[in-house]
Amino acid sequence: MKRNIYPGRPYKQNDLFTGGEDISLNACVGKNGGPYNLDAYARGYFKGAICIVDSIIKDSSYVDLLIYPVVFNYRHGVELYLKHLSEVLPKFLNEKSIVRPTHILIDNWDIVRNLLKKIPVFDPDKSLISVVDKILKDLIDIDPNGEAFRFPHARSGNKFLQNTSLINVMVLANTMNTVFDAFSHWDYVAQELMDNK
Repeated sequence: MKRNIYPGRPYKQNDLFTGGEDISLNACVGKNGGPYNLDAYARGYFKGAICIVDSIIKDSSYVDLLIYPVVFNYRHGVELYLKHLSEVLPKFLNEKSIVRPTHILIDNWDIVRNLLKKIPVFDPDKSLISVVDKILKDLIDIDPNGEAFRFPHARSGNKFLQNTSLINVMVLANTMNTVFDAFSHWDYVAQELMDNK
């Protein structure tokens, strides 16, 4: 059965990015509302991964295909949150922010981890940084530069994920939610500190 996704009028150039009749499905972007910064984009990628995981839980028929956008969304959310925190955290130490314009997670995680350690309020019991560090090392081990879940092959021609045979969606989701919660916590603490300054 052919679906008419654009009934009643001919398709014109840039009808792809336009409003539709059901206004609840119109996303406000750009000058019309945002998201406006790296943390908003990061939250969007994390939430996108969560939505895909929820759909897999309801119907796991496509788990082998959907794992790629799930991991990519989580990973990209991590990358953006690290860049956001790299901008925000130096303000509390009167340091200049250094955000590395790279897809290599370790570059910005090293910056964020070191800054968090200098400001005790972000990790008072000294456990959260360590937990996130272990999780990010696992992610970096499998996908150091953001390509392993975007493409089947590296630029060299070598196939990705040849030493990885299974990824459990719930294990991944629960673990990445720990990272998301930590990033959200650090962002909230940073906002509180800014408000009290």
